[in-house]
Amino acid sequence: MRPIVRTIVLAVVLACPGPAWAEYSTEVRPHMDSGSAWNPWMGSYRFVFHQLSDFALDADGTGNPISTWAEQRLRIAPAFTWGGFHLKASVDVFNGQVFGDHEDLAADYLRFDRRDENYGLDISRVLVREAFMQWRAPFGLIRAGQMASQYGLGMISNSGEDDQKRFGVRRYGDIVDRVLFATTPFLPLTGKGTWGDYLTVFAAGDLVFRDENAELLQNDQGWMVNGGILFNHPEFNNGVIFTWRTQEDRDGDDLTAYVVNVNGKNRFKLTPEEDGDEGMALRFDYEFASLWGHTTRYQQVGTEGGLDLQAFGAVGRAAFEQPDWGLDVVVELGYASGDSNPYDETSTAFNFDPDYKVGLIFFDEMLPLISARAVEILADPDHVAEPAKGIDLVASQGRVTNSLYYFPQVRYFPDFGVPLLKGMGAMLGALVLTTPAYYSHPYYTFAHGGDAYNHFNAPTDSRYLGTELLAGLQLPFNPWGDHIRITLRGEGAYFLPGAALEDASGNLPDPVWKAVATAGLEWK
Repeated sequence: MRPIVRTIVLAVVLACPGPAWAEYSTEVRPHMDSGSAWNPWMGSYRFVFHQLSDFALDADGTGNPISTWAEQRLRIAPAFTWGGFHLKASVDVFNGQVFGDHEDLAADYLRFDRRDENYGLDISRVLVREAFMQWRAPFGLIRAGQMASQYGLGMISNSGEDDQKRFGVRRYGDIVDRVLFATTPFLPLTGKGTWGDYLTVFAAGDLVFRDENAELLQNDQGWMVNGGILFNHPEFNNGVIFTWRTQEDRDGDDLTAYVVNVNGKNRFKLTPEEDGDEGMALRFDYEFASLWGHTTRYQQVGTEGGLDLQAFGAVGRAAFEQPDWGLDVVVELGYASGDSNPYDETSTAFNFDPDYKVGLIFFDEMLPLISARAVEILADPDHVAEPAKGIDLVASQGRVTNSLYYFPQVRYFPDFGVPLLKGMGAMLGALVLTTPAYYSHPYYTFAHGGDAYNHFNAPTDSRYLGTELLAGLQLPFNPWGDHIRITLRGEGAYFLPGAALEDASGNLPDPVWKAVATAGLEWK
């Protein structure tokens, strides 16, 4: 969507007066009537403070360059609904670091997650995340404009929206200029409340505005075609989605990828709902994605024609729910394939979306900094005569990759019947990290002829990365019902390194800890 069109949509939404608020669901349900509501001033503000302990980034003992920093985000998200017609916008007025430590690992063009300036104070970086129109026509749903994109659990395509029952801070979000059509073709035959009411077929065409692989304003041209079948029942939501992506980077490199994504959210009642008691239930959520294709973005000796892609990722969550107690007991398993032979013609490494948060320390802080330092080493003329093409893909940038993890969690969000404290809760978790392929540092592994060596220049003979212990507490304050919410949130994690991170003498590095404090304000 061109800037002038986004501006017109945003202006129309802001001009719609009225105090009422109705949260708009991005579910693809073509036949549902959204009612009528106006809310030109809906938005949120958050301030997040981080404290991180020190750890080494390489065999020379280079230390972690950041320990204390803070970020803020001011988001305005007006919306207007009238019957089957809907307008929505979302604008980040501020978003980024406001003070604290910075780091200068690797050049700007090699990373999108770099914290080297106080961008959170720069209003000139205002970002229109969403500005789209939607019409629920008698024959289906039509949506067009710029919008956040998410499928399934957000493992491979993630909107970046906050999740109060998940650890970590989401910062980015995939943004696309999209035209989408969805319909329930069998509804006229079966009627409402039957399977034809829930079976949806959709197709969408995208121009990628921004994600971890492309940025339109930097002249990366990424196009996608998406299509799928969804079954959106109140208790069972399952779907199969196919994506084709073609991309040409600003430097002329290209990418062609195909993805089959199977995902679902399913709730099975164990006890009946009686006298206001919601009853116990089991929940099973999942997402599987298979990716294949070809790219010239990464090349090395013997692969000047590029690399074939063949990777797989999966997430599964099994949970016991007791809603009347506010209790969830969740076990999450995740898998992202690694690459056991980085010097052949096929890349088998799978990357989660950087906004799919798994823990607070290893994937969010340690691996991004260690891999960014690896980019510097790979680009150092004292180490290599000419850096390999595609070293910009080495930095992990907060993504889960080469991992098989186990993540049991307990979430307790009780309803005490006090509207002022609605949303109060606590979380505990233990994240156990292992790897399908041996954890390896790209330069030290190259220097040893392809045998896996970690970032301490020590041979890797274990797949156990370590265990992360996590805790979180959320304290809300709702002074004006559902219209104003103030939230204080504290999260902490303690990472115990595993055998895959031993140094050359066989010693484990010291544990790493992190504390995060968030103050948020929402208005509706």
